Amino acid sequence: MRKKLSLLWTIIKILSGISLLVISLRGLNWTELSYHFHNLSILWLVVAIVSILVSLFLKILRWKYLLYKFEIKPSFFNITGAFYLCQAVNILLPIRGGEFARIGIILADKPNSHIALTVFTIVLEKVIDTIALIIAGTLLIFYLPLEIYDWIKPIFTITGVVSILGIIIFIIFSPGIKKYCDKFVKKFSHPLVIKMLQAASKTIESSLWLRNIRRITPLLLITVVIWVSMWSTNLFLFKSFNLPIDAVAGGMVLVLGYLKALPFGIPGNFGTAYFFTELALKPFGIPYQMTIAYAIILHAIVTFPPLLFSGIYLLISGNFNFLNHNNIDKKMSKFSSKAPEMNTTQE
Repeated sequence: MRKKLSLLWTIIKILSGISLLVISLRGLNWTELSYHFHNLSILWLVVAIVSILVSLFLKILRWKYLLYKFEIKPSFFNITGAFYLCQAVNILLPIRGGEFARIGIILADKPNSHIALTVFTIVLEKVIDTIALIIAGTLLIFYLPLEIYDWIKPIFTITGVVSILGIIIFIIFSPGIKKYCDKFVKKFSHPLVIKMLQAASKTIESSLWLRNIRRITPLLLITVVIWVSMWSTNLFLFKSFNLPIDAVAGGMVLVLGYLKALPFGIPGNFGTAYFFTELALKPFGIPYQMTIAYAIILHAIVTFPPLLFSGIYLLISGNFNFLNHNNIDKKMSKFSSKAPEMNTTQE
């Protein structure tokens, strides 16, 4: 039954992705599209690609920083390979199991690493980026150029403020929440419920790391630079297309671009990428054919580097069994077991 539901969910995701792709390309004119491609500024396109490479490199350094702070010290080569494989798997497979690639590479490099701590580093990444996404989205909503969107502003503002406050409160009170979860586990006997609560407890435990100002400051700084770099990618690409729009449009493309991570897509994420890019540029009065051309180029230069570098990593390392590492299943079964205590006060 569980396999059938999983298969059904995969089919729904693929059909949803195909639907978004059809909607995005509903009025495509190949002649106009070719015209926009031929008139691209190659110089600014190269600058946009460089900014993507910079942001990817900074993300790798951020993850390395987290791993080393948790005393997990694989080689930089394997950290880089794991990061790119994660992105490649999420691009190519509708199941979006890229994080297992990360875990597999780290376990292959450092078999004695506790899987919970490796997972915590990934969770912390997601938390920090979610905070940045909420802040960016909340600020941008005030600068949308069309008055028709005014009614949305209070909704997004309230949602953003509540989300940020919720994260802050969660971090502040996480020790008490963890104790409550640990205590709550003892009241249940069902194995699935116990595992879920114990996993939640371990995830909450990772938030204790965010309470250390001296450790979190470098993480926040590098995250700001990452987001500025990703934001600038759109600005450079606008210049390549000679589009007369400002940083607000670039921010909208960036923020809505994160929605392509939603579990509704086809291999390559074409449907979600094109749909949300078109949606982001629509308030700025950009012609439809130009918008689609922009979406196609942006998606290509964003997805190609992870696919290229992950392929290079596999060829050099020969580590083609990263998703079938013998330790993954064993370690995953111990995820809810007691992880090493994390030092949240010592630098």
